Amino acid sequence: MRSSPARLLVMGVVAVFAVPVAALMLGSTAVIADLSSSGPGGAVGGVPGEAVPPLWRFVEAEGATSCPGLPWSTLGALGFIATGSGRWPTRTPPWWPWPGGRFGVERPGAPNVVTDVHRATSALCGAIRAHGSLSAALGDLTGSPAWVTAIGVLATSLDAEPNVAAGRAQAILFSAEAIGVPYQWGGNGPATYDCSGLMVAAWHSAGIGLPRTAQEQFDATSRVLGRPEPGDMIFFGTSATSVEHVGIEIGGGHMIDAPYTGAFVRIDGDGLADAVGAGSVP
Repeated sequence: MRSSPARLLVMGVVAVFAVPVAALMLGSTAVIADLSSSGPGGAVGGVPGEAVPPLWRFVEAEGATSCPGLPWSTLGALGFIATGSGRWPTRTPPWWPWPGGRFGVERPGAPNVVTDVHRATSALCGAIRAHGSLSAALGDLTGSPAWVTAIGVLATSLDAEPNVAAGRAQAILFSAEAIGVPYQWGGNGPATYDCSGLMVAAWHSAGIGLPRTAQEQFDATSRVLGRPEPGDMIFFGTSATSVEHVGIEIGGGHMIDAPYTGAFVRIDGDGLADAVGAGSVP
């Protein structure tokens, strides 16, 4: 079990992530054809490829350079949440009151995806200027502090690992949406979770089945050597055969977990010094 939470002010730690933008002229038609391709990243779970494919990163990084205070990773998080980075162009963003939206493709058969991403950048940049901060602008956009937190968490993961697999991003996003849900031993969601129940639900949302307990999850995952990456699972206990707690790494030295009775799903320090080990979902 984890104690003494290391609280994370999510939007405060979303650093500006400088992505080198190649001096490359891309015609709109060529970009549209490839924006939703998976790129070189591997598939994890039911969503193939990278959470933000390479050409989406190119367009979002290009847009972010024109707006101080707007990291590309925030645009990447918004685009993944809203349309799966173009995979589901007709899906409505969860906070949007009408079909379509600015973050991704605005309508079925939209003629210019690049223009839509640039329009989204411009709109969000204007909101930042109007409200004085990125977090306030996102609050106005979504109308929900919970969504501001979820966007910030996913942006933090993209900062830590720009080519994070889409399945991992989905598991992280699910966990972020569960922040504030009460802990209950044996809780499988959505009203309550325990630590391993949250992991089962998060990875199920990404199309992967996990065994139920923290020990079984430790035994079922591949050991991680070195620094865990976003989406890796961090395990705690007295030994490799007595694992009692688990959380999911989000980057920046933090994880999301359901800690103990009386607490809520939250962001904690990942506590690697005290961990039994980290595991990677196949």
